[in-house]
Amino acid sequence: MKIALLANLKQNSPTWPGMPPDQWDNLNSWETIQAVTVALEKEGHRVVFLEGDSSLYNNLQAIRPDICFNLCEGHFGDARGAQVPAILEMLRLPYTGSRILTLALALDKPMTKRILSYHGLPVPAFQLFEREDEPIDPDLEFPLFVKPSRPLPEAEFKAGWLVTDEAQLRLQVALILARYNQPALVECYLEGREIMVGVVGNLVQPVARRLPEQATAARLFDGLCFLPPPDLPKNQLLDLNRLAAGAFRVMGCRDVALVSFKLDQTAGDKTYLWDIRPLPDLNPATSALCIQAQAAGWSYDYLINRLLEEAVKRQSQAHRLAAPAKRAEVKTMLV
Repeated sequence: MKIALLANLKQNSPTWPGMPPDQWDNLNSWETIQAVTVALEKEGHRVVFLEGDSSLYNNLQAIRPDICFNLCEGHFGDARGAQVPAILEMLRLPYTGSRILTLALALDKPMTKRILSYHGLPVPAFQLFEREDEPIDPDLEFPLFVKPSRPLPEAEFKAGWLVTDEAQLRLQVALILARYNQPALVECYLEGREIMVGVVGNLVQPVARRLPEQATAARLFDGLCFLPPPDLPKNQLLDLNRLAAGAFRVMGCRDVALVSFKLDQTAGDKTYLWDIRPLPDLNPATSALCIQAQAAGWSYDYLINRLLEEAVKRQSQAHRLAAPAKRAEVKTMLV
């Protein structure tokens, strides 16, 4: 197949005076592009790299790939990760990974938490502050974690965001409103281990509003493969898989996602959903998904081609479902 590998490279990203040095740390490196390209070419595919910028529309029309392997995070806008899939759908080009709505929702952390909570999935108590003087929700208990409602480079969260009293909270909320021009997401801080579960595949069952608590992931969520840390008890693994699959389902993910959890050690390691990334990093050396895949016995080449295969299989199934049924021959009798 002819594959267009789409990404936003750090080295090609826009710059401006006073830009934080880590502004584009979440974007792809050339190392990742080369690794994905080699993995796909080993299976006989032809790979063309295209930068996911304003030149993409014309470049895609020129090469007309069979499928696009999408890694684009985007640069600007509330739904920047959804911009490239929008172009692909307009051009009617198939692509790997999640659709426009899922990628847009996943960038809006308060909306993500509302969706997860609506479907009965456990999230820490949270509140969105659009003004610094808003009353504090009684469900919030200090200490609290404060961050912009839409993601920023990871280095921005390393200091000054954990608050222990109302004065600190008001100060931090005011800082976010002024500096980032967006609401502040405030949620209960959970002291305990953070766990990430990689999910690869696609669900074959319809969405249920409430997820049965005692059902196992294997029975409820066929079609998905789970890549959690290997050092967890079996019961905890099943619970994490069930919750990861539930998050994958209700957010409308396709092909792959990385689901983050926090274990609240003050409540007997109660499990809470912390975040979901429908477009996880694929750097072979540093990506959590790639490291988990390796621990599960998957080579990097297998992981990359498995993601492609899931998208191709999904596309083939969609075509079969969309194909018009053969019309029955109707005979009429003239009298």
